[in-house]
Amino acid sequence: MRRYLYWFLVVIAVIVAHPSRVPAGYKFATLVAFNFTNGGAYPLSGLVGDASGNIFGTTVQGGPLGYGDVFELAAGTHTFSNVVIFNGVNGAGPSGNLVVDGRGNVFGTTLGGYEPANFGTVYSVASGTHALTTLASSFSLADDSNAPGANPIGLAHDPSGNIYGPTYNGGANGHGTFFEVTAGTHAFTSIASFSPLLNPRPLAV
Repeated sequence: MRRYLYWFLVVIAVIVAHPSRVPAGYKFATLVAFNFTNGGAYPLSGLVGDASGNIFGTTVQGGPLGYGDVFELAAGTHTFSNVVIFNGVNGAGPSGNLVVDGRGNVFGTTLGGYEPANFGTVYSVASGTHALTTLASSFSLADDSNAPGANPIGLAHDPSGNIYGPTYNGGANGHGTFFEVTAGTHAFTSIASFSPLLNPRPLAV
């Protein structure tokens, strides 16, 4: 495949709207052009911001090691930095919604990685230090009623700080699960399994 297919230009805009609806004084600006090798490629999961105005997102591929990364755009300057670089062992293919808690910690999921299972992780990125912590990694393709599922894809959180998300595969019916990671203890609970008839595979939360 030609090299240019590995280059993916994503525009992160101040405002994306029909020109006639953009309020006076606003301008469209390209903040980052991803180049696969350093910044990563395919930032498909959207963006979240902390209370200080810093913006966080992920790339599902690329980055220094090729397994994707978590990136930050600093408030004000929009300076780009890779805050987490996935290496296949600590996770691979970060995707799905990120969430930020009240202290500025970022939470997300990877579709794969974390040996030896390699079916994904739930992780946190500490505010300030950007230290990576793996909160859940026991994902598998087991098909019993208590199975955790495989390939988690995005998160949501409640006011108490508990985080929730779906898996695309695994579970009692092989079509994914819905799980909870409890605030504080980070205890993992598989809440429900999706059915191929009533609840097809989840793609987002």
